[in-house]
Amino acid sequence: MPKATAIDALVKATQDCKPTLRYDKGEHSFELLARIHPAKVTAASPWAARFVTAVKTAMTAP
Repeated sequence: MPKATAIDALVKATQDCKPTLRYDKGEHSFELLARIHPAKVTAASPWAARFVTAVKTAMTAP
């Protein structure tokens, strides 16, 4: 999925939320991402799965 499409979808999905919970590429984005189910995201996005694997590998590296 193109980045612009994903951002547009996030904006549309949160347009009726409280102003502090609407998606934007700022400080609220991390709060919203903390509320999602990672398994659903990684199942839907091969890029997200690679990213999560890379981060976990980096965190466990000596």
